[in-house]
Amino acid sequence: MKDLWKTRSAPTPLQSSQLIPNPASAITSAAGSATSSPSKALGLKDQTLWSLEDNAKVFLASVIIYLTQRKQDLGSAVFDKDDSLAVDFVTAASNLRSACYDIPQQSLFDAKGMAGNIIHAIATTNAIVGGIIAIEAMKVLAGCQQACVTSFLRTEPSVVGSKRTGRMLGLIYGEKPSPPKPECMVCGKAQLHVTVNTETTTLGQLIDKVLKKRLAINIPSLNTLGGFWYEEGEDLEEDEAEASRILLPKTLASLPGGGLKHGTIVAVSDQSQAITVDLIITHQDVLDPEKHPDGFILEGSGPDAKQEQQAPEQQQATARGHPAEQQASAGRKKRSREEEAGDAAKLANSSHEQQQKKEENAKRRKQAADNTGAAADAADNVAVDLVNDGDNDGDNDDDVIEID
Repeated sequence: MKDLWKTRSAPTPLQSSQLIPNPASAITSAAGSATSSPSKALGLKDQTLWSLEDNAKVFLASVIIYLTQRKQDLGSAVFDKDDSLAVDFVTAASNLRSACYDIPQQSLFDAKGMAGNIIHAIATTNAIVGGIIAIEAMKVLAGCQQACVTSFLRTEPSVVGSKRTGRMLGLIYGEKPSPPKPECMVCGKAQLHVTVNTETTTLGQLIDKVLKKRLAINIPSLNTLGGFWYEEGEDLEEDEAEASRILLPKTLASLPGGGLKHGTIVAVSDQSQAITVDLIITHQDVLDPEKHPDGFILEGSGPDAKQEQQAPEQQQATARGHPAEQQASAGRKKRSREEEAGDAAKLANSSHEQQQKKEENAKRRKQAADNTGAAADAADNVAVDLVNDGDNDGDNDDDVIEID
């Protein structure tokens, strides 16, 4: 043990009789105080260093309180930064030990942060951030969302502003917020608000009138955080389909999982169209039947189905490096068979009228009538090709030729 203290000071034992000349009165009053904190009973401050006498008084008073008032914690007590008695005991005991080994002592505030692994907040930073949030909230409430900015608080001042507005040193830098990301789980999902009477509206009415009729959702799937689940689809088992059908005549408020009541968020999806939307339910007892004959109010921007993948021939064309203009032109020329048949009928009617005009004016405009007849014959041939769905370039697309 002697070799252990060759290069440093040996610990110095503390004598209670020297630390506390008259311990009985002060310790007894601190231990018997209505407050569970001996340091507060003795009038000690959290952020000042206590003397050795004060540490000894707090330590002994804490021991007395544990033995007399908190016997159930003996042997099983766990440090809790919100337990004032535990903080007092740890601070006083650690400071007394630090005095023995010549280690710098700590205030109760610092000891509490060390023992509780607390990173103390910077009041100035919190005040700045809170002020910025309040300013942006005022813009939203005033309907000036376009004026909102994303603010960054820097650790060192830097030059902000422009020549027009003036340059200055500042800690806050603002820029226009980025647009929502489609892949984001929060801002990338559409949200709709539906106002209904949840006590009278059934799940079947919600699905038929709102989801299928208004939102054009084919195969709806609904679920909530409360555990409610509804599914449709041919791939369901018979018992699963039956469990969903049983729910249709139930009112929204009486559904399992706490019901679809005021404030409930229902996740709606349609796998056939790759649509996802959050439906926020708002309860209202009475809706004006003249303004809202369907019995609900739907607000918000509806979801859009994701575009289907390119056809194989389009993917091959893209892979071969065709110019974008050629692909756009091919898309404009592609029509349905019904449109092609209509164009062919128009061309046929036009050629018939031209033929009649040619016969009436044969003598006076013979050459012009011949040219018109030739054009009409060419139009007839093109119309026949269109009706027969001709494909001359081998690209598996319907070829359409437009003639002025």
